[in-house]
Amino acid sequence: MDLEEYMKIQLTERYRCFILCGAGLTGKTKLVRKVIGSMGGKYIDVLEQFSENPPAVSIDSMRPEQFFKQFELEKEKMIVFDNMDFLFSLWTENQQREFIRKLDMKSNGSSLVAVLHNYKLLEETDLMKNNSKGQKRIVNIADFL
Repeated sequence: MDLEEYMKIQLTERYRCFILCGAGLTGKTKLVRKVIGSMGGKYIDVLEQFSENPPAVSIDSMRPEQFFKQFELEKEKMIVFDNMDFLFSLWTENQQREFIRKLDMKSNGSSLVAVLHNYKLLEETDLMKNNSKGQKRIVNIADFL
């Protein structure tokens, strides 16, 4: 299966959000930009976005719920959040888990895709439920290459 097919399947799911992870320089950004462009979703480079339009709270104190509020008004069918490792890596493990739980249980509005480097935490099998077809929702870029 390719990433575009996987993303289209996720749009039909009740819980549509997922995490795409992989080592640095493996082509995550290039692949998601290509796929999201052909699907008509929105690509957000979080690092660039925060550099150009600083959030209301300091990056050092931004919690996962504040991250989601930052982008609450987006009404795209799918939104890819890329280059968010700078923020994810600042969070404690509990905050990282909170972020993943919020992604896992989000069932309305846009399908959100978080693009992250590999983190030991993401290897845990029980962080996000599988989709209705039994596919993982924390997927590695290597699965699509």
